Amino acid sequence: MDAITLLKADHKSVEKQFRAFESTTDRAKATRSSAARTAVRELATHTALEEQIFYPAVELEVPELGAELLRSLEAHHVVKWLCAELQSSSPDDDRFAAKMSLLIDNVRLHVEEEEADVFPFVREALGRRRLVEIGELVEKARPLAPTHPHPRAPDTPPVNALTGVVAGAFDMVRDMGQRLVGHLTP
Repeated sequence: MDAITLLKADHKSVEKQFRAFESTTDRAKATRSSAARTAVRELATHTALEEQIFYPAVELEVPELGAELLRSLEAHHVVKWLCAELQSSSPDDDRFAAKMSLLIDNVRLHVEEEEADVFPFVREALGRRRLVEIGELVEKARPLAPTHPHPRAPDTPPVNALTGVVAGAFDMVRDMGQRLVGHLTP
């Protein structure tokens, strides 16, 4: 599958979680918490894959998109900080819904800009074959990508590729530990 199709599928999956969150009230804390946790996890992986694979390829091969890519990196920066704050807060927190609403607004704006201004230009410039090659790299990297936000991690190559692998490995261990504790706790 080509990279743009994969990244758009990620966008749709995150949007599904946003709609699940928005369709509930403050009383449905478990549903809201689940939708927020899933969205944060998906966004952590998606932003890492874009920053480690897609954006560097676009920067090298379509340099005229430099300003748009910098804007995307800054949008990711804001999203990662919001995700980190959401991850460390509870649905019982007075600011939880406000933070989630701000995350939703920021991600929707970024997705709208990326799908309207970046993806069509990249598709035209790179062509299907190259986008499939990049898509294969994205698919191979996905299992090793971070599953939690790391807002202080570098977001540009080559350092982000190394820190992304380390963060992904750390997140795998963290996730296994959380699942184990969940199974052991009555």
